[in-house]
Amino acid sequence: MIDGQQRLTTVTIFVRALLNVLHSRLDKEPEIVRQVNFKKKEKIYFKDDGVIKLRPVDYDRGCYDTLIVENKDEYSISTPSQKRMRDAKEYFTKELSLIQTKELIKIFSILEEAQVNCIELEGKKDSALMFELQNNRGKELSDLEKLKSFLCINSM
Repeated sequence: MIDGQQRLTTVTIFVRALLNVLHSRLDKEPEIVRQVNFKKKEKIYFKDDGVIKLRPVDYDRGCYDTLIVENKDEYSISTPSQKRMRDAKEYFTKELSLIQTKELIKIFSILEEAQVNCIELEGKKDSALMFELQNNRGKELSDLEKLKSFLCINSM
C-alpha cells in the first residue's frame, strides 16, 4: 500500500474510541446505546473469526493488536508510531466523551456510510505520479516529498 494505511489506522483507532465511549454509557442510557450491536461492530472493524482486519507494519503490529483490536489499555511502547497510536486512542476517547450520546450515534452512522476509494496502479512510476498528484493539496511539494517521489520513480 503506497498511501492510506495511516488514514485507515486512524479511522480504526477512532472507531475503537467511539465504541468504548458508547459502551461506557450503556448503563446510563441503555435505550440509545442498545442501538449499537457491539459484537457485530467488533467483527466489522477489528476481528472476525480470528482474522484481524487491518495489519500495520510488523514493528507496530503488536501494539495495534493489543491497544486497538484487543482493546487493552497497556502496551510497552517502543516506537514513535506506537506512541502516536496510544495517544490517538486516548485523545479520541477524551474528546468523544464530551459529546452527547445521540450525537455519537449520528457520528457513527455518518462514518459507516463513508466510502473508501482504492486505485490499483500498474507500477512504481504510476504510484509516484499518483503520490505527487494526491499529496500536493494545491501547494508546492516539500523537498522530502519530491525526494520520495524521485526515489520511487528511479528505484525501478
